[in-house]
Amino acid sequence: MLRLLLMAGRARRRNLLFVLILCLVGVGLGLGVWQLFLRPRLNFPRSETDYYMNDPVLGHKHRPHARRVFAWPEHKTGQIVMATNNLGMRQDEDVEIAKKAGTSRILVIGDSHLDGVVYNRESFANLLGTFLNQERRASAFEVLNTAAGYYGPDNYLAALDAYRQLSPDALLVGIYTGNDFLDATRFCESQLPDGLQRPSGYKSRLRQANERHAGAVAQLLNQACYFAVFPKMKSCAVGRVESLFKQLSTRCRSRDIELVVILIPTKWDVEPETLGSDFWQTAGDLKLDRAALAATGSMREDLARRLEADGIAVWDPTVVMRGQEAALFWARDYHLNDKGHALLATEFLKKYQDRLH
Repeated sequence: MLRLLLMAGRARRRNLLFVLILCLVGVGLGLGVWQLFLRPRLNFPRSETDYYMNDPVLGHKHRPHARRVFAWPEHKTGQIVMATNNLGMRQDEDVEIAKKAGTSRILVIGDSHLDGVVYNRESFANLLGTFLNQERRASAFEVLNTAAGYYGPDNYLAALDAYRQLSPDALLVGIYTGNDFLDATRFCESQLPDGLQRPSGYKSRLRQANERHAGAVAQLLNQACYFAVFPKMKSCAVGRVESLFKQLSTRCRSRDIELVVILIPTKWDVEPETLGSDFWQTAGDLKLDRAALAATGSMREDLARRLEADGIAVWDPTVVMRGQEAALFWARDYHLNDKGHALLATEFLKKYQDRLH
Protein backbone atom coordinates (compact mmCIF):
# COMPACT_ATOMS: atom_id res chain seq x y z
CA MET A 1 0.00 0.00 0.00
CA LEU A 2 2.80 2.40 0.95
CA ARG A 3 4.47 1.73 -2.40
CA LEU A 4 1.23 2.51 -4.24
CA LEU A 5 0.81 5.77 -2.30
CA LEU A 6 4.38 6.81 -3.12
CA MET A 7 3.86 6.01 -6.79
CA ALA A 8 0.61 7.97 -6.82
CA GLY A 9 2.35 10.91 -5.17
CA ARG A 10 5.10 10.90 -7.78
CA ALA A 11 2.52 10.71 -10.55
CA ARG A 12 0.65 13.72 -9.13
CA ARG A 13 3.90 15.67 -8.95
CA ARG A 14 4.69 14.81 -12.57
CA ASN A 15 1.21 15.90 -13.61
CA LEU A 16 1.56 19.16 -11.68
CA LEU A 17 4.92 19.80 -13.32
CA PHE A 18 3.44 19.13 -16.75
CA VAL A 19 0.55 21.52 -16.08
CA LEU A 20 2.99 24.15 -14.82
CA ILE A 21 5.04 23.91 -18.02
CA LEU A 22 1.91 24.24 -20.15
CA CYS A 23 0.85 27.32 -18.18
CA LEU A 24 4.24 28.93 -18.63
CA VAL A 25 4.13 28.27 -22.36
CA GLY A 26 0.65 29.77 -22.45
CA VAL A 27 1.84 33.07 -21.04
CA GLY A 28 4.77 33.34 -23.45
CA LEU A 29 7.55 31.80 -21.38
CA GLY A 30 7.79 28.63 -23.38
CA LEU A 31 11.21 29.45 -24.78
CA GLY A 32 12.63 29.91 -21.31
CA VAL A 33 11.11 26.63 -20.12
CA TRP A 34 12.51 24.66 -23.02
CA GLN A 35 15.92 26.18 -22.42
CA LEU A 36 15.74 24.86 -18.86
CA PHE A 37 14.94 21.31 -19.91
CA LEU A 38 16.66 20.98 -23.29
CA ARG A 39 20.20 21.60 -24.44
CA PRO A 40 20.26 25.05 -26.09
CA ARG A 41 20.25 25.03 -29.89
CA LEU A 42 23.39 26.51 -31.41
CA ASN A 43 23.22 28.61 -34.56
CA PHE A 44 26.79 27.66 -35.40
CA PRO A 45 28.88 24.45 -35.33
CA ARG A 46 29.43 23.09 -31.84
CA SER A 47 33.15 22.96 -32.62
CA GLU A 48 33.22 26.77 -32.76
CA THR A 49 32.01 27.64 -29.28
CA ASP A 50 35.41 29.20 -28.63
CA TYR A 51 34.54 31.94 -31.12
CA TYR A 52 30.73 32.24 -31.11
CA MET A 53 28.03 32.40 -28.47
CA ASN A 54 24.24 32.38 -28.54
CA ASP A 55 22.48 35.74 -28.39
CA PRO A 56 18.77 36.28 -27.59
CA VAL A 57 18.33 38.93 -30.32
CA LEU A 58 20.84 38.08 -33.05
CA GLY A 59 20.72 34.31 -32.59
CA HIS A 60 24.49 34.27 -32.14
CA LYS A 61 27.49 36.58 -32.19
CA HIS A 62 31.23 36.58 -31.53
CA ARG A 63 32.46 36.02 -28.02
CA PRO A 64 34.18 39.05 -26.46
CA HIS A 65 37.97 38.97 -26.59
CA ALA A 66 38.06 35.82 -28.73
CA ARG A 67 41.16 35.08 -30.76
CA ARG A 68 41.94 32.67 -33.58
CA VAL A 69 45.17 32.12 -35.48
CA PHE A 70 45.15 30.31 -38.83
CA ALA A 71 48.01 29.28 -41.06
CA TRP A 72 47.15 30.99 -44.37
CA PRO A 73 49.85 30.65 -47.05
CA GLU A 74 48.01 32.99 -49.46
CA HIS A 75 48.36 35.91 -47.03
CA LYS A 76 51.61 37.86 -47.15
CA THR A 77 52.23 37.06 -43.45
CA GLY A 78 51.55 33.35 -43.91
CA GLN A 79 48.78 33.45 -41.32
CA ILE A 80 45.61 35.29 -40.29
CA VAL A 81 44.68 36.38 -36.78
CA MET A 82 40.97 36.93 -36.12
CA ALA A 83 40.27 38.75 -32.85
CA THR A 84 37.30 40.45 -31.20
CA ASN A 85 36.98 43.33 -28.74
CA ASN A 86 35.00 43.80 -25.53
CA LEU A 87 31.68 43.71 -27.43
CA GLY A 88 32.58 40.76 -29.62
CA MET A 89 33.20 42.97 -32.67
CA ARG A 90 36.03 42.44 -35.14
CA GLN A 91 37.89 45.52 -33.89
CA ASP A 92 41.32 45.84 -32.32
CA GLU A 93 40.05 48.58 -30.01
CA ASP A 94 37.41 48.24 -27.30
CA VAL A 95 34.19 50.21 -27.82
CA GLU A 96 32.27 52.28 -25.30
CA ILE A 97 28.49 52.04 -25.42
CA ALA A 98 28.06 55.82 -25.19
CA LYS A 99 28.89 57.57 -28.45
CA LYS A 100 31.40 60.38 -28.17
CA ALA A 101 30.15 63.88 -28.93
CA GLY A 102 30.81 64.91 -32.52
CA THR A 103 31.29 61.32 -33.67
CA SER A 104 29.32 59.67 -36.45
CA ARG A 105 28.90 55.98 -35.66
CA ILE A 106 28.46 53.52 -38.53
CA LEU A 107 27.56 49.86 -38.02
CA VAL A 108 28.57 47.26 -40.60
CA ILE A 109 26.66 43.96 -40.58
CA GLY A 110 27.06 40.96 -42.84
CA ASP A 111 28.15 37.34 -42.90
CA SER A 112 31.66 35.88 -42.91
CA HIS A 113 32.69 37.92 -45.96
CA LEU A 114 32.42 41.24 -44.10
CA ASP A 115 33.36 39.63 -40.80
CA GLY A 116 36.48 38.94 -42.76
CA VAL A 117 38.95 36.13 -43.32
CA VAL A 118 41.56 38.86 -42.85
CA TYR A 119 43.21 40.77 -40.02
CA ASN A 120 40.91 43.31 -38.39
CA ARG A 121 42.88 46.22 -39.84
CA GLU A 122 42.36 44.78 -43.35
CA SER A 123 38.56 44.45 -43.21
CA PHE A 124 36.10 46.58 -45.18
CA ALA A 125 34.72 48.13 -41.99
CA ASN A 126 38.05 49.05 -40.45
CA LEU A 127 39.47 50.37 -43.72
CA LEU A 128 36.35 52.44 -44.33
CA GLY A 129 36.73 54.02 -40.90
CA THR A 130 40.37 54.83 -41.63
CA PHE A 131 39.58 56.31 -45.05
CA LEU A 132 36.66 58.40 -43.76
CA ASN A 133 38.75 59.93 -41.01
CA GLN A 134 41.60 60.67 -43.42
CA GLU A 135 39.22 62.40 -45.82
CA ARG A 136 37.74 64.55 -43.07
CA ARG A 137 41.20 65.16 -41.51
CA ALA A 138 39.75 64.39 -38.07
CA SER A 139 38.70 61.29 -36.12
CA ALA A 140 35.00 62.02 -36.53
CA PHE A 141 33.88 58.56 -37.69
CA GLU A 142 33.61 55.29 -35.81
CA VAL A 143 32.93 52.32 -38.09
CA LEU A 144 32.13 49.14 -36.15
CA ASN A 145 32.29 45.66 -37.65
CA THR A 146 29.37 43.66 -36.20
CA ALA A 147 29.40 41.04 -38.99
CA ALA A 148 29.75 37.36 -38.12
CA GLY A 149 29.97 34.01 -39.81
CA TYR A 150 26.71 32.07 -40.30
CA TYR A 151 24.67 35.30 -40.46
CA GLY A 152 21.90 35.71 -43.02
CA PRO A 153 19.13 38.19 -43.87
CA ASP A 154 17.14 37.56 -40.67
CA ASN A 155 20.22 38.38 -38.58
CA TYR A 156 20.66 41.65 -40.45
CA LEU A 157 17.14 42.72 -39.54
CA ALA A 158 17.78 41.91 -35.89
CA ALA A 159 21.02 43.91 -35.78
CA LEU A 160 19.28 47.24 -35.38
CA ASP A 161 17.62 46.11 -32.15
CA ALA A 162 20.68 44.22 -30.91
CA TYR A 163 22.88 47.33 -31.15
CA ARG A 164 20.30 50.00 -30.45
CA GLN A 165 22.19 51.27 -27.40
CA LEU A 166 25.12 52.18 -29.64
CA SER A 167 22.98 54.89 -31.30
CA PRO A 168 24.23 54.35 -34.86
CA ASP A 169 23.94 57.08 -37.47
CA ALA A 170 24.25 54.67 -40.39
CA LEU A 171 23.86 50.95 -41.05
CA LEU A 172 25.73 49.25 -43.89
CA VAL A 173 24.45 45.76 -44.67
CA GLY A 174 26.39 43.36 -46.86
CA ILE A 175 24.34 40.64 -48.54
CA TYR A 176 26.61 37.86 -49.74
CA THR A 177 24.72 36.72 -52.81
CA GLY A 178 26.44 33.33 -52.95
CA ASN A 179 24.54 31.87 -49.99
CA ASP A 180 22.26 34.47 -48.36
CA PHE A 181 19.44 33.66 -50.79
CA LEU A 182 19.70 30.05 -49.65
CA ASP A 183 19.30 31.21 -46.04
CA ALA A 184 16.07 32.94 -47.06
CA THR A 185 14.59 29.69 -48.36
CA ARG A 186 14.11 28.42 -44.81
CA PHE A 187 11.20 30.84 -44.54
CA CYS A 188 9.94 29.96 -48.01
CA GLU A 189 9.91 26.25 -47.23
CA SER A 190 8.15 26.85 -43.92
CA GLN A 191 5.22 28.29 -45.88
CA LEU A 192 4.74 25.11 -47.91
CA PRO A 193 2.10 22.74 -46.46
CA ASP A 194 4.24 19.66 -47.04
CA GLY A 195 7.66 21.27 -46.98
CA LEU A 196 10.10 20.53 -49.78
CA GLN A 197 11.47 17.04 -50.27
CA ARG A 198 15.03 16.66 -51.59
CA PRO A 199 15.37 14.11 -54.40
CA SER A 200 17.25 10.88 -53.85
CA GLY A 201 20.99 11.40 -53.71
CA TYR A 202 20.78 15.17 -53.25
CA LYS A 203 22.38 15.31 -49.80
CA SER A 204 24.95 12.62 -50.48
CA ARG A 205 26.18 14.46 -53.59
CA LEU A 206 26.57 17.65 -51.57
CA ARG A 207 28.51 15.81 -48.87
CA GLN A 208 30.86 14.33 -51.45
CA ALA A 209 31.30 17.71 -53.14
CA ASN A 210 32.05 19.30 -49.79
CA GLU A 211 34.83 16.78 -49.21
CA ARG A 212 36.38 17.78 -52.53
CA HIS A 213 36.11 21.59 -52.17
CA ALA A 214 34.38 22.84 -49.02
CA GLY A 215 34.97 26.51 -49.84
CA ALA A 216 33.35 26.34 -53.26
CA VAL A 217 30.36 24.43 -51.89
CA ALA A 218 29.76 26.77 -48.96
CA GLN A 219 30.28 30.01 -50.88
CA LEU A 220 28.45 29.18 -54.11
CA LEU A 221 27.72 25.62 -55.16
CA ASN A 222 25.34 24.65 -52.34
CA GLN A 223 23.02 27.53 -53.24
CA ALA A 224 23.44 26.97 -56.98
CA CYS A 225 22.55 23.30 -56.55
CA TYR A 226 19.42 24.16 -54.55
CA PHE A 227 18.03 26.58 -57.13
CA ALA A 228 18.94 24.27 -60.01
CA VAL A 229 16.80 21.56 -58.40
CA PHE A 230 14.09 23.94 -57.14
CA PRO A 231 14.01 26.83 -59.66
CA LYS A 232 10.57 28.00 -58.51
CA MET A 233 12.06 28.94 -55.14
CA LYS A 234 14.18 31.74 -56.65
CA SER A 235 11.41 34.32 -56.66
CA CYS A 236 10.36 33.52 -53.11
CA ALA A 237 13.94 33.77 -51.85
CA VAL A 238 14.51 37.17 -53.46
CA GLY A 239 11.11 38.32 -52.23
CA ARG A 240 11.90 37.22 -48.70
CA VAL A 241 15.16 39.18 -48.66
CA GLU A 242 13.38 42.21 -50.11
CA SER A 243 10.68 41.97 -47.42
CA LEU A 244 13.25 41.89 -44.63
CA PHE A 245 15.03 44.92 -46.03
CA LYS A 246 11.79 46.84 -46.38
CA GLN A 247 11.19 46.21 -42.68
CA LEU A 248 14.75 47.25 -41.88
CA SER A 249 14.40 50.39 -43.98
CA THR A 250 11.23 51.39 -42.14
CA ARG A 251 12.94 50.98 -38.78
CA CYS A 252 15.99 52.93 -39.93
CA ARG A 253 13.88 55.83 -41.17
CA SER A 254 12.00 55.99 -37.87
CA ARG A 255 15.33 56.34 -36.05
CA ASP A 256 16.98 58.67 -38.59
CA ILE A 257 19.57 56.04 -39.54
CA GLU A 258 21.09 56.00 -43.02
CA LEU A 259 20.77 52.53 -44.59
CA VAL A 260 22.88 51.25 -47.48
CA VAL A 261 22.74 47.68 -48.79
CA ILE A 262 25.84 46.21 -50.45
CA LEU A 263 25.34 43.22 -52.77
CA ILE A 264 28.56 41.24 -52.51
CA PRO A 265 29.12 39.04 -55.59
CA THR A 266 30.80 35.64 -55.72
CA LYS A 267 34.21 34.65 -57.02
CA TRP A 268 32.40 33.14 -60.02
CA ASP A 269 30.72 36.49 -60.77
CA VAL A 270 33.95 38.50 -60.52
CA GLU A 271 36.94 36.36 -61.51
CA PRO A 272 35.81 33.07 -63.09
CA GLU A 273 39.16 32.80 -64.86
CA THR A 274 40.79 32.05 -61.48
CA LEU A 275 38.63 28.99 -60.82
CA GLY A 276 40.71 25.84 -61.02
CA SER A 277 39.95 22.34 -62.23
CA ASP A 278 38.90 21.29 -58.71
CA PHE A 279 36.05 23.82 -58.88
CA TRP A 280 34.79 22.55 -62.22
CA GLN A 281 35.07 18.94 -61.09
CA THR A 282 33.04 19.76 -57.98
CA ALA A 283 30.43 21.64 -60.02
CA GLY A 284 30.27 18.69 -62.40
CA ASP A 285 29.71 16.29 -59.51
CA LEU A 286 26.66 18.39 -58.63
CA LYS A 287 25.52 18.47 -62.28
CA LEU A 288 25.86 22.26 -62.42
CA ASP A 289 26.54 23.96 -65.75
CA ARG A 290 27.35 27.62 -66.41
CA ALA A 291 23.67 28.53 -66.64
CA ALA A 292 23.05 27.14 -63.16
CA LEU A 293 26.03 29.05 -61.78
CA ALA A 294 24.79 32.26 -63.41
CA ALA A 295 21.50 32.08 -61.50
CA THR A 296 23.06 33.79 -58.48
CA GLY A 297 23.96 36.82 -60.61
CA SER A 298 20.42 37.03 -61.98
CA MET A 299 18.98 36.91 -58.46
CA ARG A 300 21.42 39.60 -57.34
CA GLU A 301 20.30 41.86 -60.18
CA ASP A 302 16.64 41.16 -59.43
CA LEU A 303 17.12 42.12 -55.78
CA ALA A 304 18.93 45.32 -56.78
CA ARG A 305 16.00 46.36 -58.99
CA ARG A 306 13.48 45.61 -56.26
CA LEU A 307 15.35 47.52 -53.56
CA GLU A 308 15.83 50.53 -55.83
CA ALA A 309 12.09 50.51 -56.56
CA ASP A 310 11.49 50.43 -52.79
CA GLY A 311 13.62 53.55 -52.34
CA ILE A 312 16.41 51.69 -50.53
CA ALA A 313 20.01 52.68 -51.28
CA VAL A 314 21.70 49.64 -52.81
CA TRP A 315 25.17 49.20 -54.30
CA ASP A 316 26.22 46.33 -56.54
CA PRO A 317 30.04 46.50 -56.88
CA THR A 318 30.31 43.57 -59.31
CA VAL A 319 31.30 45.69 -62.32
CA VAL A 320 34.06 47.60 -60.52
CA MET A 321 35.41 44.37 -59.05
CA ARG A 322 35.84 42.70 -62.44
CA GLY A 323 39.03 42.98 -64.43
CA GLN A 324 41.36 43.68 -61.51
CA GLU A 325 45.00 42.66 -61.85
CA ALA A 326 45.02 40.86 -58.52
CA ALA A 327 42.51 38.27 -57.32
CA LEU A 328 39.93 39.63 -54.86
CA PHE A 329 38.95 36.28 -53.32
CA TRP A 330 41.05 33.64 -51.60
CA ALA A 331 41.67 30.53 -53.70
CA ARG A 332 41.47 28.41 -50.55
CA ASP A 333 37.93 29.15 -49.40
CA TYR A 334 36.44 31.74 -51.84
CA HIS A 335 36.02 34.46 -49.20
CA LEU A 336 36.98 38.05 -50.00
CA ASN A 337 40.71 38.47 -49.49
CA ASP A 338 42.56 41.52 -48.19
CA LYS A 339 42.63 43.13 -51.65
CA GLY A 340 38.90 42.50 -52.04
CA HIS A 341 38.15 44.26 -48.76
CA ALA A 342 40.40 47.19 -49.72
CA LEU A 343 38.71 47.62 -53.11
CA LEU A 344 35.23 47.51 -51.58
CA ALA A 345 36.15 50.15 -49.00
CA THR A 346 37.78 52.42 -51.59
CA GLU A 347 34.93 52.23 -54.09
CA PHE A 348 32.24 52.53 -51.42
CA LEU A 349 33.86 55.72 -50.14
CA LYS A 350 33.83 57.23 -53.63
CA LYS A 351 30.13 56.55 -54.03
CA TYR A 352 28.66 57.17 -50.58
CA GLN A 353 30.95 59.49 -48.64
CA ASP A 354 28.49 62.40 -48.83
CA ARG A 355 25.64 60.26 -47.47
CA LEU A 356 27.50 59.38 -44.28
CA HIS A 357 27.20 62.07 -41.66
